[in-house]
This record gives sequence, C-alpha cells and structure tokens, in this order.
Amino acid sequence: MDAVEKAYANNWQILVHANGDAAMDLLIRAVKSAKARYPNVDNRPVLVHGQTLRKDQVGKLKALDIFPSLFPMHTFYWGDYHRDSVLGPARAENISPTGWVLAEGMIFGTHHDAPVALPDSMRILSATVTRRTRSGRVLGPEHRVPVATALKAMTLWPAWQHFEEDRKGSIEVGKLADFVVLSDNPMKVPEDQLDDLQVLETIKEGVSIYRRSDADARAPSAAMFGVTLDEAHDLPLGGQHAHGDGCFNHGLSVLIHAVVNAHDAD
Repeated sequence: MDAVEKAYANNWQILVHANGDAAMDLLIRAVKSAKARYPNVDNRPVLVHGQTLRKDQVGKLKALDIFPSLFPMHTFYWGDYHRDSVLGPARAENISPTGWVLAEGMIFGTHHDAPVALPDSMRILSATVTRRTRSGRVLGPEHRVPVATALKAMTLWPAWQHFEEDRKGSIEVGKLADFVVLSDNPMKVPEDQLDDLQVLETIKEGVSIYRRSDADARAPSAAMFGVTLDEAHDLPLGGQHAHGDGCFNHGLSVLIHAVVNAHDAD
C-alpha cells in the first residue's frame, strides 16, 4: 500500500506482478486508495500476469484504469498441470481470462515472460487465439480471441501500456518502422498452424537487422526445446530443487547441472 501511494505521489508508473486473486485484491485496494489521494495522476498502472483473475475483479480493474498484461501462453505450457494438479478444472479454465477482459470493453497486453518460457511470439499468438494445452485440449474456450485481437495485444495495446502509442505498435506514417516479415499471413493460416509461423526478417527503425537463413527456416520452433516434466535435482549445498511442466524451459536445468558438475569437479 505504501509503495503504490509513493508511486502515485511521484507520478511513477507501476507494473505489479500479481498471479493470485488475493494479490490482485491487494493491488486493487492499493490503487483505489492512491487514486483517492492523487485523483489527477494518470500513470497507467499495469497488472502483470493476472493468472487467477476473478470475473468480479475485471470490472474493478476497468474502473481504476489498471491495464492487464496477461499471460495466455501459460495455457499451453502449464495448462494441463494447473487443471490436473494445482488449480483444478474450474479455476484452470479461467487462467488469463482474456474473454472477461474483452467483455468489459478493455484492452490488454500479452507476453512470454522469458526466461520462464522462451521468447517465441508466435507461441503467444497461438495460445491467445486457441488456448490449447500441450495435450491438445482447449482450456477456457470462452477466452479465445480472434487473431486480429491477439495481434493488437502484442503490438498496439502494449505500446499504449508504455506510453509509446504515438511512435510504436502499428505501421503508420510518423511512427518508427519497427516490424517483422512472417513466413505466412497470420490472418489467413488455420489457427492450429499459428505456432508454425516463423520470422523471416526483422526491421528496426527502417533497417533490416535480421534475416532468417534457409537452414533456420527448416528448423522446428525453439519453443518446444528442453521442455521438462517434473525434473528434480539434488543440490550440492543441500536440499532439492524441483520444477514442473515447462518451468524455465530447461534454462534452469542447464544452470543446476553446471553448478553440480562444478561442485563435483572440486
């Protein structure tokens, strides 16, 4: 509460990581209190993740102008895990509830949360549109969104989140020439093939800074590399680290193995 009030007193933007609904209740209370004291501050507060956002909380976010930066890719990597183990079927259906947000007439952003998952934008697009888990089941069909909406949630709307909508987020005269060339048109390919799209070229401020080689174009998506299931490690300094369904997409495993190998060498 004190931190949010300090931010409003100084007109600082806040980006608050909140996954549990109790954490989001606290964020809502903090922003409501701060806005009452500083009603003229327009700092576009951001809720990051909002995994277990309740339906009754969405309207409160709207009333307080809190921008939800959601994590629909979670449905792919961890959806099965949440449904079967953590949240249960009912709550898991509504993780990253984009449908509820749109029903309130709100805009939202999406993200990949690297290094928790690899920075694969096409995986974000696919998950936001299809909400398919790794087992192929749809998690929360009412929260699926059209491709055009999912693209805005990756471009134009996050630009607004960062006060950059005047120069980023869309291809328009007067804005930065930042865009990518894709292997196919995401508005026309079948939705179950969105995650197969590849970036062929990246343009930054009008300059080509990346071109995909023919060899890279034939390679499968890196988004599936190193995905782990309940891998556990005994740590050399005592205790155990365990992680499940896609956690850190194996980057943490690499680090743990390196630490263990270095310890064994000593």
